[in-house]
Amino acid sequence: MQLLDSAGASLPTNVVRQPGTTQTITLNAGQSASAVTQFSPDVPGQGDSTTGNCQPVAQSTRITPPNDTSFFVVQGPGQPVCERGTIDLRPLQPGATAGP
Repeated sequence: MQLLDSAGASLPTNVVRQPGTTQTITLNAGQSASAVTQFSPDVPGQGDSTTGNCQPVAQSTRITPPNDTSFFVVQGPGQPVCERGTIDLRPLQPGATAGP
């Protein structure tokens, strides 16, 4: 994952992989997988500005799937990601909406 500004330039991004069960997920045409992500949009951390936005606004996110070299871009989150772009990421799960 890489947070991007409105021009597509990279923003500070620190992905923290949360522990979970490692498994292979095979998707057929029309199937999907998802992951839960969590970040703080309004609590400045070490290295963040303490006035105004803690970081620049992230307008989109570049995502490279596991074991792949190509990426895709999704819109969002549309706000600053505090704590120097820290995003907690849980493992991929089969289905459109991953559970906690």
